Amino acid sequence: MNLQHVLKMFLFSASLLFSLQGLAIDTYNLEEFRQHYKKSPEPSSEKPQNNTSASITSPFNNIRIGFFGLNLTDDDVSGDDRLEIHDNFVIDPQNIEYLSDFYWHYVNTGDPQYQQARILKVFRLIFRIFTINMTTNTSLEIQQQITAMVKSLYEQVFLSETTSNNESNPYYAIMGSDQERDQSYYHNINNSFALMLFAFLGPYVHTLDSFPHYCDQLTRRISLSSYHQALSNGLMSGNMEDYESPQRFANQLTAANLNTETALLLGLSSMATAAQQYLDLGQSWPETLEELLQRFSPIVVLQDSYQNMEKLFHRPSCSVSSDIYSRQSTQEFIYHILGIYPGSSPESHSSQSYEPVQDNHVFREFSSDESSDDEGADNGGANGGANNETAQEAGAVGGVFSRVLSLVMYFSFKNQ
Repeated sequence: MNLQHVLKMFLFSASLLFSLQGLAIDTYNLEEFRQHYKKSPEPSSEKPQNNTSASITSPFNNIRIGFFGLNLTDDDVSGDDRLEIHDNFVIDPQNIEYLSDFYWHYVNTGDPQYQQARILKVFRLIFRIFTINMTTNTSLEIQQQITAMVKSLYEQVFLSETTSNNESNPYYAIMGSDQERDQSYYHNINNSFALMLFAFLGPYVHTLDSFPHYCDQLTRRISLSSYHQALSNGLMSGNMEDYESPQRFANQLTAANLNTETALLLGLSSMATAAQQYLDLGQSWPETLEELLQRFSPIVVLQDSYQNMEKLFHRPSCSVSSDIYSRQSTQEFIYHILGIYPGSSPESHSSQSYEPVQDNHVFREFSSDESSDDEGADNGGANGGANNETAQEAGAVGGVFSRVLSLVMYFSFKNQ
């Protein structure tokens, strides 16, 4: 084979690479989710006993939140081509409910063994929504219009005692009212929807002084209601000793299928706090999910969780060790729920090994041998210092290039 023919083959392979590049990148495994869901539309894990779960409708709706769009309906686009950035800012409860439904279906579709990886993957997507909405450059006039729009929606959702149909508004009770009610009063609330509503709306509405109070109030009431219902149904231990470490507490929540809701409490609290401080103080926006959790670890979530258990067990306040309220304990709790340790060097604080969860191929049905091989291949790729979307996209494109180059070499030698 002459040099000219080899050069033509190489140029053809490069052209093929660029044509396939868009198809090769699927940062958030959207196509894997679509394919897996169509094969098995019912979530494989048990439904939680509260209203965290979505309706039984399809999760495939087009979602618009702020400047971000997610096209889940069209079959002529795939992977990252489903991610959109728009010029105009759109916010409404329906689209936030679509995202809540998508989250529920995404994390509960597939092998339960890899649910934590799916939670981590979808949180990277939600973090991307926040990133686009926080960092898109707009004029002062547009910013004021956005704030006015969000405040109006917040008042409608959380501060109105009745709905547009003149019915009692359950979200007013959990957010707009300072009156503490019986835990069962909040059972008719869609918890994930309420958390997302506050996370996307609250940072525009509350000041630096008021935001922590309302964020804490929401997480405390939601978790108290969920724990009360789980204990009543025998899904969580009635022994307080089973909660006296971050790992034990996380194990109890996972056994009760409350880990997906707890992940929302942790992740959305961090994102909403970062957004509020970005808008109010002009703080720099975190570049990765790991940086977000390190800078804005929601210590209040674990504190509220323990205080709720003490209340349900009729134990005196602060009956557990004060160490449980430390930042390190929160980071350990985050690790056991999300699979990543947001601290810089956990080994210096504990002898426990904190291996990051690999969030590639989150819908693939691994055998034990395949899982081990993939984890070895992905080591240092999906998490840690190299855990970012750029590395994942580069790996996807690199894989295509490697396969194309192999074909070129094969046909080159074959025709010699």
